[in-house]
Formats: sequence, C-alpha cells, structure tokens
Amino acid sequence: MIHAESFEYAVRDKALEEAEDFEPSREHGHMDQVLVAFCTIEKDDEKDPPQVAANGADSIKEVAEEVKTKNIMIYPYAHLSSSLASRDPAIKALSRMEALLKEQGFAVQRSPFGYYKSFTLRCLGHPLAELSRTITAEKKAEERPPIPTEYMIMDLQGNLHHPDDYKYSKGEDEFRTLVEKEALKKGLVGGGEPRFIEYCKKFGIEWEKYSDVGHMRYGPEATLIFDLIADYSWQLANRVGIPVLQVRGTNLFDL
Repeated sequence: MIHAESFEYAVRDKALEEAEDFEPSREHGHMDQVLVAFCTIEKDDEKDPPQVAANGADSIKEVAEEVKTKNIMIYPYAHLSSSLASRDPAIKALSRMEALLKEQGFAVQRSPFGYYKSFTLRCLGHPLAELSRTITAEKKAEERPPIPTEYMIMDLQGNLHHPDDYKYSKGEDEFRTLVEKEALKKGLVGGGEPRFIEYCKKFGIEWEKYSDVGHMRYGPEATLIFDLIADYSWQLANRVGIPVLQVRGTNLFDL
C-alpha cells in the first residue's frame, strides 16, 4: 500500500488469454491523494475468497484512516507472489474488496485484472506512506461483550452492601473517601497540593515521570513500607474467616 499524491494507469495489452472484461471507462484511471493497494491473490486464498476480501478490505480501511484519505485504488499486481490464484477466484476477491470499501464510504477505483498497464505514481514519502500486509482467510475472533463491573462493600459478617447504601461507622472517614473516589468516581475537591504528597516524598514514594500518569516508583523506605502493609493487610483479610484468594494485575501495557 502506497499513499500517493497522485496515481494514474492506462491499460495496454492482455497479460492473460481470459483477461477480465471491463467497461471503457476503466481503461484509464486517475486519483489524487489516494491510497494505492497493489494486490496479489494467492493460491491459498481460493479456499475462501469472500473472507480474504473482507480481511483485505479491513486492512486497507485501517491504513486509509491512518493516512486520512477517502480515495482508494485497488491495483491487481501479480509480482508480489509466485503462488498465484486462478482467474475467477482472484477477480471475485478483488471485486468483493472493492464493493466492501465502497459500502464504507470510500471512493474506490479498481484497475482491470489480467492486463499489462502503464502507471504513474507520486508517493508522498511520509512514515506511513509505504506499508505492506499479508492477508489470510482466517476469521477474526468475535468480540465478546464487556464484563459488567460493580463495586460492593463486604462487612465483617460477610454481607454485601452497595456503596451508595453502606452505613459508615465512626472512624471510617478514610474508607469513605476511598469508596467514593474508586467505586463511585466522585471527584475530590480542594486547593493546593494534597498533604499526602508531602508524606510520599518523605518516604521515597514518587510518580514515575517517564511513564503514563499514575505509575509510581518506590525507594528503599517506600518498598519496605508497602511490603509491610501488604503483609499486614493479608493477615487482616484472613482473620475474617472466609476464603480469600490473591490475584495480580498485569505490569505490561500497550504503548
């Protein structure tokens, strides 16, 4: 795929005895600010041309949106592989790809299959201007609906309470703040720097400036504090007398 300032082709001679029939308007083609997709349909693609076309259209759409163009030229180009599909499955896949992209609002031209053609290409030359993709007939995994998330408060008797309905006892102000911020997403208002920042700095707890917002680093004192707190909280959790399991989140994030 090449993002081009302009692309123009002209049909010359047949490259195949049974080349694709086409209307006179497709003998020449020209588009400006266009994503040109040089496409080779391979032998393995004959197993499921419609699925290959669907996956190919999705890939072209993705790149077209990245380079911010609505113009697409599908150009059959046999020189990308030595394992070529036969005529009918190839035309079927290319035509289907063209139709799918048009359905999604793109202006699409497709040069005729099975001909020698001259073409002129002016590549824009930015980092995304030249890309390649290998497309197969593999179906994408179906997206599962998101798992609903709900916060509940469990008291020491094992009873569950919705955060809005929980009756806080005396001395649970910090716990109320935690629930309101984390579960109910209520913003905390106030002026100046929070006092806990001062405590954090004192014991070597800092926010990692080279990472996403919220990631932290811990000095020796902070590490000791957190390890002790984790050990103590685990002891408290097990005193409740109900089965408690530990889980861990991921430390890897999509960049």
